[in-house]
Amino acid sequence: MLILHDDNYYESRKPQPDLGPVKNFKRFIWNPENKSVLDRTCKSWIRLTVFYLVFFGVIFSLFFLQMWITITYISSVNAPHTFIPTYRRELFRLWNYRIPQFPMFTYGSHEHGQLLAPKNDTNK
Repeated sequence: MLILHDDNYYESRKPQPDLGPVKNFKRFIWNPENKSVLDRTCKSWIRLTVFYLVFFGVIFSLFFLQMWITITYISSVNAPHTFIPTYRRELFRLWNYRIPQFPMFTYGSHEHGQLLAPKNDTNK
């Protein structure tokens, strides 16, 4: 099958003349003949931007959908290893369960004082 193109297509495919390394680079950055930046016209930049916005939108929505499904499943399971605190009080309780409480120390010192009470009778 033979594909026929018009003259504008063949004109756009014609190689550009070599101007030297610096001028070729300048022409790559901004080409005043085609009005293109980095060898892309405004239309191609818009199409590329829309494509990547849609692409990353789909990727991020799949990621957040997966996270929502996982968190919903874990919070519905009643198992001790899947504890997800729902209130600040539970968070506080979770963080402070290893910190020793002060009444424990006073209880030990009180017993120690009762144990040594018979020895202090000599001072009376």
